[in-house]
Amino acid sequence: MPLRLNVGVSRKLGLPNYGSIGASCAVEVELEPLAFHDGDMLRSRCQEAFATCRQAVEDELGKQQACARSPTDDGEGNATAPETQNGNARPGNSIVPLATARQIDFAYHLAREIRALGGQRLSVLVEQLYDRKIEELTSPEASRLIDLLKELRAGTKSVDDVLTGAAA
Repeated sequence: MPLRLNVGVSRKLGLPNYGSIGASCAVEVELEPLAFHDGDMLRSRCQEAFATCRQAVEDELGKQQACARSPTDDGEGNATAPETQNGNARPGNSIVPLATARQIDFAYHLAREIRALGGQRLSVLVEQLYDRKIEELTSPEASRLIDLLKELRAGTKSVDDVLTGAAA
């Protein structure tokens, strides 16, 4: 009966503006049955399998980080978007990624904690501030929205003032 060794490595990295990337690798290696009785050989095969997985994960994360960077990236993961006439990067722009599901979920979570806002008025606020739906925001725009919602939740800004200022 063959001996099977299962090895897995997973790693996740945080990115600016509430984003993240992750990669995982798992391998199953069939060993000679006697490998179980030879501790040094078993450890050596385990270490080889882990090293292979670790390298594959690092390679994949490197690719993802390179894809996340743009030609206007400052090297610190901070992309600068070309501006449009209203100062907002447009969705579909290949340089700036769209908001992540986590950013959108967090924005709704914060909005529900703000009595004068809630999920319904959040849509109105986003439409007035960015002239589009929350799902169409870029990641940096969603980050700025989250910062604004934190200020509203803390009471340092008023929902009505922000809505009135956005309409002007």
